Amino acid sequence: MKRDVCGMGIKEYSYVSLSKKISIIIISIIGCSMLITSTIPVYASTTNYNYAPYFTATGSNFVSIPDKQELRLTTNFTVSAWFKTTMNNNSQVAIIVNKGGFGADGSNVVDMNYGIWLTGSNQGVIGKVQAGFEDANGRDYFVTSPNTYNDGQWHYVVLTYDGSTLRLYVDGSLVSSLSTNGAVPDYNWDTPLTIGKNSLDNSRYFIGDIDEVRVYNRALNAQEVSDAFSKGIFTTDRLITYVSMPILLNNQDYYFDVLEAIKQAKSKIHIHVYQVEYTSDTTKRPRILLDELVNAKNRGVDVRISFSDTSLNLTDLKTFLNNKGIPYKIHDSHAKVVVIDDKVVYIGSSNWRTSSLQYNNENNLKSNNIDHINKAKTYIDKIWYENKTVNYTDDNLQGNYYSEVFLTGGYYDSVKNALDNAKNRVRLIMKWWKNYTTDPNDTASELTRALANAYKRGVDVKVIIDDTVPQSVRDYLKSQGIPTKLDPSSSQSTHAKSILIDNRVYIGSHNWNGGEKSTWETGIALINLEIQDEYQRYFDTLWNNSSRIISP
Repeated sequence: MKRDVCGMGIKEYSYVSLSKKISIIIISIIGCSMLITSTIPVYASTTNYNYAPYFTATGSNFVSIPDKQELRLTTNFTVSAWFKTTMNNNSQVAIIVNKGGFGADGSNVVDMNYGIWLTGSNQGVIGKVQAGFEDANGRDYFVTSPNTYNDGQWHYVVLTYDGSTLRLYVDGSLVSSLSTNGAVPDYNWDTPLTIGKNSLDNSRYFIGDIDEVRVYNRALNAQEVSDAFSKGIFTTDRLITYVSMPILLNNQDYYFDVLEAIKQAKSKIHIHVYQVEYTSDTTKRPRILLDELVNAKNRGVDVRISFSDTSLNLTDLKTFLNNKGIPYKIHDSHAKVVVIDDKVVYIGSSNWRTSSLQYNNENNLKSNNIDHINKAKTYIDKIWYENKTVNYTDDNLQGNYYSEVFLTGGYYDSVKNALDNAKNRVRLIMKWWKNYTTDPNDTASELTRALANAYKRGVDVKVIIDDTVPQSVRDYLKSQGIPTKLDPSSSQSTHAKSILIDNRVYIGSHNWNGGEKSTWETGIALINLEIQDEYQRYFDTLWNNSSRIISP
């Protein structure tokens, strides 16, 4: 099934897709993600909100971002978020986002550095938007909306402070302001930036949906606030934190999402993709992406691309790029990274080949995480300017709900440690797997043994492999009794390299082929309930559709 959608030249295809939220059969320009279905869905909205997926706060979960100096705000800042709730029986405030939190007031105790919340019944009326800060002596500087917003609709709230006046905006309009006589927020504490509850302790939980949390170290003006709400134009000038839920994308999702992002790009498209296919057929997906890069370059966008010399029709590809004036470089990095406008990064397994973009089983992640974007930019710049890559080894995943890290050479240690400590489940999808050996220095075999040890401990382990996986690995998995299947079809490659270990998901370009410590790979490790569920459903669909059993 295929047809033109919304007159945008985008086709609707039937395929297995990846998200749990679904509404109507159109493509969303911003924030589209998918469910296991036969249509291309979007997130229906009757408001200006169009940035799904979002964080659903249940009253016990939350997002916590560790303290760092730039998050400690003083005399100029902006905090903003979209929210939706129907809370109507909370006695205390319900916190959307805050740093510092509510506790004892006074000197030498933690005070509210900044925050946005909804009022509770102990303040007389439930559901008003309130925001502000406390100074080092515990004095409150709060602004409150005259109206309530617990109506089950999406609302956009912005708190700004310019050193003398607090301003509260809701849905693009100024609703309250307060002169502070130059008060300085209490910023001398290492509390995390917390979304969905009190930063200081497990209290004042929010129930509802939250998305697009931004923190700036300057006060946005009224026009910038209005543009964000009414036009979806969000300034990045002095933006220090941006929290938005990542999206898991398969091959189809990835192609359509990247295509639209390129069409909408305003300033920059920087890419490293291991294999890029050139074809003279302008209806093929790799060529459509290349032609859109040309269109972006012609409207003034800074476009550059690097790829390996294993790219398909390499000579013709280089000729095409030269003729179109698009800068390119050759580098053997196996990574697949796309950064657009310094606002979004795509990382995963998809090459820019017809097979990857249309037929293969692929896993990719779309993220607006500033740390990921900055690390991806550095990674691509190192390739471009120095012919090198960057070693990211930090595996500082924290908490049980939401945390993310960008990995290159740190992949092996992170996955090995997660397997060694696995308690509940492992779901592995792997394209390339090195021959199994007993060599203790062989990283791929070490991971394979760690997988087997987890299974022996009673962990629920299942593995899906591609036909390329060698017999020695198949024999070992079978000898250990690990439930293993080949992907559903020998004619459709499973090119994904992804794994779910308890509450951790790894998405990227890392195969288990001896290059697990290589900085020529990129991936994201994350703790995210929505991504876990989406990945589990995707895995289950492949598993249930496959009758090609290896073990037991």
